[in-house]
Amino acid sequence: MESEAILTREKSWEDFLDKTHVDHELMTQLVKGYLTSEGFHDISQIMDEEAKEIGFAEKNESSEPTELQKIQRSIREAILGGNIKLAESLINKNFPEMLDDDHLLHFYLQTLHLVELIRAKNFIEAIKFAQEDIVEKGDHPECLPDLERAMGLLAYEKPEESPFGDLLKQGFRLKVWTQVNQSIHTHEQKDTSNRLSNTMKYALWNEKLFSSLKIPFTKPNL
Repeated sequence: MESEAILTREKSWEDFLDKTHVDHELMTQLVKGYLTSEGFHDISQIMDEEAKEIGFAEKNESSEPTELQKIQRSIREAILGGNIKLAESLINKNFPEMLDDDHLLHFYLQTLHLVELIRAKNFIEAIKFAQEDIVEKGDHPECLPDLERAMGLLAYEKPEESPFGDLLKQGFRLKVWTQVNQSIHTHEQKDTSNRLSNTMKYALWNEKLFSSLKIPFTKPNL
């Protein structure tokens, strides 16, 4: 009987989802808000152009990025492309006090540069850089595990296959870019939140709550 009740609830939920109308323009704005806040203005601009083509936006609406958005894009491309020194140069040029005020952020950028040196097999330069140039590492105990993991890559002939190989994946670059982007928003006194991210966090929180209370529910296919 209990299993039948669960199936009934799941079927009712699926029926509800099938009948729910999601406004296309609202979804577009949610996605664009996420892309813009995360620095993916080029993709947001493509969405704007496509929306105009299919009639969801006015042809005369401007989708040109602001000067700040252009700077964010340049920094994002540098970080996601592994050119950390260029990213630091762009940050120092456009936000002169940011890295001086946020030593933790500077540490993560330097750790990523260390990882990029290891990726390029510049092992001697990587060791020298870690010993001489990574700033304030002794003053941030929370940073030491990531630094130790990055240095641990040097112990392996194939670092990408080591227990620390995740540092060489694109996800670590993206993690550092997210921290930089949040710091830029804080520096510019802009709200870093966006409705799509908040909605997803709320949905995940609900899933964890239902699971902890053993309440049956249907997980969305994302």
